[in-house]
Amino acid sequence: MTQILTSIYTADPNHRHLVHSKKGRSLVDPRVIAHAIKDQAMVIIKEEKVTALNSIKIKIPNVCDSMEVAWINDHKMVEQLKIKFSCGK
Repeated sequence: MTQILTSIYTADPNHRHLVHSKKGRSLVDPRVIAHAIKDQAMVIIKEEKVTALNSIKIKIPNVCDSMEVAWINDHKMVEQLKIKFSCGK
């Protein structure tokens, strides 16, 4: 797993912005991507890709695209799978 994490960080210097070390946020995000790479799995995430060219923010979908890992927004997954939610008595 360590080798995969290293490959994520060395693939693009901007990937280091995935984790916000000062606030302790997003520490697990690189590991989610690493597991997807290892298991050839898709990442299901609430985040959307950051598309602003001048942004230093980076989100899981950005890194997934860079690492050629399949990802999908959770709402789109529900839509694609045609899952219906209902409340009944």
